[in-house]
Amino acid sequence: MNYLQKELYDRIQSDPKIFDFLQESCLDGLWYWDLTNPTEEWMNGPFWKTLGYDPDKMPHKAAAWQDIIFPEDLELAKQNVGKHLSDPSYAYDQIVRYLHKDGHTVYIHCKGLAIRDENGAPIRMLGAHTDVTESYQKQKLLEESASLARVGSWQVNIATKSVWWSSTTRKIHGVPDSFEPDLSTGISFYKEGEHRDKIATVVDRAMKEGGGWDEELVIVTANGDDRWVRAVGKVEHAAGKPVRIYGVFQDIHDRKRAEQRLERSEEQFRKVFEQGTVGMAIFDKQGTFLRVNDAYVRILERPADALIGTSFTEVIHPDDLEREMQTLHKVITGTKDSQSLSFRLLINEKIKHMEGGVTVLRDEQGDPELLIVQVQDVTERRRAVDSLARSERQFRTVFESAGIGMAVLNSEHQYLKVNQAFCDILKISDKATIPGKELKEVIVVRSEGDHETLEEFMQQPEQQDRVQLSVSTSAGEKRQVLIDLIPMEGLELGTLQYMLQMRDITQTLSIQNRLEQERHFLETLIDNIPINVYVKDLESRKTLVNAAELRHLGKTDPNDLIGKSDYDLFPKWSADLSRQEDIEVFTTGEALINRETVNPDSEGNLRYFLSSKIPLRDENGTITGLLGLSYDVTSDRLSQERLRQLSILESKSQEMEQFAYIASHDLREPLLTIKGYSDVLLEDFDHILGDEGRSYLQAIVRGANRMDDLIKGMLDYSRLAQVKEFEEVDTYALVQEVVEDLSGSIEKNKATILTGTLPILPGNRLRLKQLFQNLIANGIKFRKPEVDPEIRITCKQIAGGFEFSVLDNGIGVHERDYDKIFSLFKQLHRRNKDDGTGIGLANCKKVVEMHNGEIRVESKEFEYANFIFTIKTL
Repeated sequence: MNYLQKELYDRIQSDPKIFDFLQESCLDGLWYWDLTNPTEEWMNGPFWKTLGYDPDKMPHKAAAWQDIIFPEDLELAKQNVGKHLSDPSYAYDQIVRYLHKDGHTVYIHCKGLAIRDENGAPIRMLGAHTDVTESYQKQKLLEESASLARVGSWQVNIATKSVWWSSTTRKIHGVPDSFEPDLSTGISFYKEGEHRDKIATVVDRAMKEGGGWDEELVIVTANGDDRWVRAVGKVEHAAGKPVRIYGVFQDIHDRKRAEQRLERSEEQFRKVFEQGTVGMAIFDKQGTFLRVNDAYVRILERPADALIGTSFTEVIHPDDLEREMQTLHKVITGTKDSQSLSFRLLINEKIKHMEGGVTVLRDEQGDPELLIVQVQDVTERRRAVDSLARSERQFRTVFESAGIGMAVLNSEHQYLKVNQAFCDILKISDKATIPGKELKEVIVVRSEGDHETLEEFMQQPEQQDRVQLSVSTSAGEKRQVLIDLIPMEGLELGTLQYMLQMRDITQTLSIQNRLEQERHFLETLIDNIPINVYVKDLESRKTLVNAAELRHLGKTDPNDLIGKSDYDLFPKWSADLSRQEDIEVFTTGEALINRETVNPDSEGNLRYFLSSKIPLRDENGTITGLLGLSYDVTSDRLSQERLRQLSILESKSQEMEQFAYIASHDLREPLLTIKGYSDVLLEDFDHILGDEGRSYLQAIVRGANRMDDLIKGMLDYSRLAQVKEFEEVDTYALVQEVVEDLSGSIEKNKATILTGTLPILPGNRLRLKQLFQNLIANGIKFRKPEVDPEIRITCKQIAGGFEFSVLDNGIGVHERDYDKIFSLFKQLHRRNKDDGTGIGLANCKKVVEMHNGEIRVESKEFEYANFIFTIKTL
């Protein structure tokens, strides 16, 4: 052994500071350096393995590692070591880079501690290595990605009022890396007015209510430039008070500007397309209608929805079809993206002459994607009089036969004509009396508010949507109407007219009111039925609860439950079962009807329910969540359980009383007599009995003691049949109690008890403790010679409950005896070797069955025994 290595071992034993240092470091290497002879240094095996070298082939010399560390890091390390040796309070703690044997870089977190003599002079130095390559590379990648994406981070310590910005956050604000922000300057960067008020409002709300914000706002950089940013933040609370604010800051200026330009471009196109007087249509490259404007619809005399998906060839005159197809082919396949058009339409056996042009839009690869066609009906230039007459007839037909009230007004809002539907709504018997009157003379509103609304609507109808008014008919009846006032060009060039459209919505509003009343009635009914009703989303978060569900969970405000899952409201074992049921509904699409479940209420008492979970779907049939209905049957279940237990008690009471009497009196009394006289013989006649007689009497005493133990075991076994109340049991804490109770036996036999994650479940605490105590004690008792016992206790969740495993490394059980060991008085091992009554495992089986479970053993003789049992919670 190297002398430095041996010296380190000695120092670890004598100096607790060195041991504490090693304990606090996560080691991927250890080194010990002789400062009095700096060429000598001991490095342990992990030191070299981390760097890819064989420890057995590496010398214990300082030069060995100095040859593979990055030169600039070596220089920095020397400086830090020098500072630490001069000043013990200066910690040697840094990250250095080594060149791995295979050529890649290894990042090492290196810590060092100087060992000093009685005069304080450093004579040795101890160091520890931790490989941080993966985390360091991930951090660098994250920082580089954030910088490329222009995403910075920030945080505020509310207690100290200190503010931290990342480098990218500073760059976005246009400030140098040396800039130190504070709370006031952070807010002041937001543009004064709407944006600064918005960030102040959302931050204040988050500070009071929790949660966070995600806003797109404008800041003014240090250079005075307006810049769009995405500000995301969250407030962290502790003990009900905000302690930290943190978030990210992203430069979205270019995207926002592009979106604004796109919006302006799309708005301009929409206005030109929708409001243009020229017919416009968008086709795919096969000539199928994708979109048409109103002017095109008027030209084709077909509704827009009837055109979409049809081909333009259906309306082109047959004699012009081939020529126009060739024109379109030239545009699609040629280098010229536009072409003029001149063709005839055959519509309802009428011919229309059209002139216009077609433009092709291509994708990024230059392939044709869309065709935009602009056309104008020039038939009127040829047959102006006929077209005008036809248009007037069509308008008159639509006007008179329309199912809604229509009227034409001049620029002074005087009626020129009205249709019959208009008169029917207002109960006007003679429509000939209306022309010449002003709008408000005929449409009589019922309130001052409606009067102001109508007056404002008449002044600027093009800038407002339709209005709803309460009006009176000529018969004095009340009507609710919707009115549109559409400006249009008059028959004489340059004149303005209005088209008034009026719809009677009185009956519709009445139906809506009835629906609202029915909805209120349904909500009242749901809140007052004795069934827990709730709705969950696909993440099992509650989105709706009724009053019964609130009472069950001890709440009065639905907002205390909305957005929370069962994991926020119930113990994990209960939440796990509920989540499994939810997933089953979501994946199968089938409802779960009247499934028995158990949940603790707000006071921790177990309640039993008949629960149904029904999938909810949207209009497309996609599952969006579930509706839950739970009926509390706790009282019924408890009544049934009491009746069952009373029946058991009634049938067994006489038998158990007789058994107890015999066991405690008739059986034990003779045993006590035998033991008493045997003790007297041993005490008073020991000199007469001799060795042989003394041996016989001792055998009698041992037999009587064993019989007494058997009787006591039978009494314990019989008591397991008694009715026991269940409670919520923390099985991990229960096992720790058992280990404490058996600590004497555990220490005597040098046993090790290993415990995994164990659940909280409903059960009888006393009997479950007896169950674990028997199994752990057996694992210690039936050990292999010269082998320290090791017992491992684990658990996993199964359908309807939990499955436990108690695995020991003892002498095991032969396969032929698997069923025997759970019967009364069955002992498989020699009595003089492993004393026992043969009742312990029978008791275990009784306890498991009390909890509606089963117990079995899996074993390999002379190697191990694994006792597996289930506890049902449903």
